[in-house]
Amino acid sequence: MKVIVNIESVIEKSSAILYSDGLKICTRIKEVFDKGESVTLSFKGVGNVTTAFLTALMVELHTHYSRSYINDMLSIVDISDVVDSEITERKIKKVRLVDFTLPDPDHDQLLREAYSS
Repeated sequence: MKVIVNIESVIEKSSAILYSDGLKICTRIKEVFDKGESVTLSFKGVGNVTTAFLTALMVELHTHYSRSYINDMLSIVDISDVVDSEITERKIKKVRLVDFTLPDPDHDQLLREAYSS
């Protein structure tokens, strides 16, 4: 079963700007993953997204699940609703390339590169 997690509904606002908001979304996704279900993460109704939000969400997920698991179990929709959606989408794609569950001394550098563009 695929569960839709709408960011705006979970954080109860249309701007995903706080690190703590990213952690809320991550917690919700983890609850679904832990039941063996997949997630469709919807940005519908979200106008602004910050690097702090994305860092909390994506990095935290990657510390609990492998990159391949996340890629198989998490889909992202409605990102075109976000201001600067191309930049947001590019950052998400770059972070999804890093597997945080594997020991790698270059993780910090890969994250800096993902969020600098």
